Amino acid sequence: MSAVSKIETSGLTQELVRHAVASIEAADRFSLPFPHIFFRDFFPKDFYADLIRSVPTDGYDPITSNGTRMALRLYGDNVGKVDAEFREMWAAVSETLTSR
Repeated sequence: MSAVSKIETSGLTQELVRHAVASIEAADRFSLPFPHIFFRDFFPKDFYADLIRSVPTDGYDPITSNGTRMALRLYGDNVGKVDAEFREMWAAVSETLTSR
């Protein structure tokens, strides 16, 4: 018997997941010039505008030796490195992007 853990999600995450699922279900699919899917409004417009205004200044990891490329890792304990004022929003994004 395998155990499945239940992860508590915030109301914001639940709203974002519902919105993302609707975006995925309404996606345009194309086969040319290669197979791809086009999502519109994956996040609610107001939330996305807030997200863009709230790009963290802390919590990035260098991915090049000279520090010209950085990665904001939104999994595991990495969200805890994000600026405290933005952490809840980015945690909801992380939970949404890793949801079933």
